[in-house]
Amino acid sequence: MSVTGARPAAWAGRRPGIARALLTALIVALVLSFTGGCGGSVPTKVLFLQDWEAAKERAASENKPIMINFYSDT
Repeated sequence: MSVTGARPAAWAGRRPGIARALLTALIVALVLSFTGGCGGSVPTKVLFLQDWEAAKERAASENKPIMINFYSDT
């Protein structure tokens, strides 16, 4: 009995490369899904308004709420 090329009887009729192809497809899909979210049309700069009245006017014109950020270094 030869060791090379011998397959168990349960594998009869199966293609040996299908598992490798499925694993490769899974890895490629995962890599593309993780890297697909990078870049795109996501804004990279946020314009913070310092004037309360200007912020209220802009929020009202865009029909959005105002986010207040309290920041301190101490």
